[in-house]
Amino acid sequence: MADIELGYKNYSNQTLQWLPSDTEELFDKNKPKGWTKDSIEYKFNQYGFRCDEFDKNNGVMFLGCSYTIGIGINLKDSFTQVVADYLKLKNINLGIGGASNDTLFKVANYWVEELKPKVVVCLFTHIARTDTHLNNESHKQWILNPKNQITNFTKNRLAIEQICVKSNIQCYTYTLGDWAWERGTLLAPWSLERDRLDLARDQLHHGPMTNKRFSEIVIKDIKWLNK
Repeated sequence: MADIELGYKNYSNQTLQWLPSDTEELFDKNKPKGWTKDSIEYKFNQYGFRCDEFDKNNGVMFLGCSYTIGIGINLKDSFTQVVADYLKLKNINLGIGGASNDTLFKVANYWVEELKPKVVVCLFTHIARTDTHLNNESHKQWILNPKNQITNFTKNRLAIEQICVKSNIQCYTYTLGDWAWERGTLLAPWSLERDRLDLARDQLHHGPMTNKRFSEIVIKDIKWLNK
């Protein structure tokens, strides 16, 4: 068994009003329309994930970064909750803001076997992110090479898919290109700007409408595979 992987371990069993990058300081600076200081609640379970306490064998598991955890929006408006409600399964939201695809693999490597969800949905993050320590110049040069970024992403994607195959669990993987409706592409962060239907409270992430649009992609894929 792999070592246990935690989410926001400093926030275990807490309910918060703010979360990086959705801070009160940014709110006061941006004054986002349609949002208030008490618009959003971030509630974490004992393992530091933004979902209820885990229910084995009865959930849909989501892996990803800030887009998955739903920074700047309420959980009910996130694509994870919309998909979970459609499937009538518990939302096992294992999103971690700022996570790399290496982290997504490590989270999957522990929690898929531990919780045995009915379905796994993985929204991969920016391919330049890595868990490799960048205090070494050779490491920096390695991850800055686009070919190495794609290789690292591919290894993590195949590994997560194989973890699910081993446990006989349906697995759906997506890139940020899928999020932006450019299916099958790996987009740079700036490429997401033009495809925002709306903004989250932090004015950096996508809002409820964009989350709803992506949930429709996931639900369509699940319907197609299970028809």
